[in-house]
Amino acid sequence: MDIRASDIDRKAVKSAVENSINAGVDDVIDFKVQDISALKADTENGIIVTNPPYAIRVGEEDTLKHIYGVFREF
Repeated sequence: MDIRASDIDRKAVKSAVENSINAGVDDVIDFKVQDISALKADTENGIIVTNPPYAIRVGEEDTLKHIYGVFREF
C-alpha cells in the first residue's frame, strides 16, 4: 500500500509524523511538506482523503480559491 500525507504547514506534518510513530504506522506513510498543487497522481487509481478549509476567514478567500481550483484538476 502506498500512503502519502502532506500539508503546507510544517508543524502539521511534524505532528502527523509524531502521531504515526505513536500509532506504529510511520513505516508505511511518506510525509511531505508541500502545497496541494504539487500533488501528482502516478497511478491510474487511488483515493485522496482531505480536510480542506471550508469557511472564509479574513484574508483566506484567495487560498480557498486556489485549493478548490486544484481539486478540479484531479
